[in-house]
Amino acid sequence: MKNIEKLNYANAIGVDYKDGKYYGYIQFIDFQNVAKSSDSKKGPSKVWIGEGVGYTFEEALFQTYETAQERIIGGT
Repeated sequence: MKNIEKLNYANAIGVDYKDGKYYGYIQFIDFQNVAKSSDSKKGPSKVWIGEGVGYTFEEALFQTYETAQERIIGGT
């Protein structure tokens, strides 16, 4: 079992089509600042965007999975 702060939780997915290629985007949030800390201060969450490019939607989207430094979690 992994700590939640070590997981990349995908909370948004987007796609563009330009010049014959698909551009896939996955947005992630940082869970370290979501919950209150021991001093009851809550900071803003950091947001990251992963981008992949390919000739199909699947190729563009999965390129972000291949280059991710940590496991990506997609949930409902």
